[in-house]
Amino acid sequence: MIRKQKLIKKAIQNAMPTFLANEGLDNQETFWWGDIHLNTNHVHVHLAISQRHNTRPLKNGVPKGMFKNKSIRLFKSQIHHELEKSFKDD
Repeated sequence: MIRKQKLIKKAIQNAMPTFLANEGLDNQETFWWGDIHLNTNHVHVHLAISQRHNTRPLKNGVPKGMFKNKSIRLFKSQIHHELEKSFKDD
């Protein structure tokens, strides 16, 4: 299980720069972290993205918008394909 967790961590680390770029968050103010959870029947990851100082457009004083579905789908797809390839190589 430890090896699989390392592969999951690596896949997310590899996919995150593209995701942040697609969302316009690839700058020095943005940071992210994640945690692999094993507390259910399915291994899953919780991710969080934040900024030291907001760089997103404001609407009524609040950062505007949500993540684009296209960016999320691409992020998940990139992780899936990397894991699929890594697990085949096992």
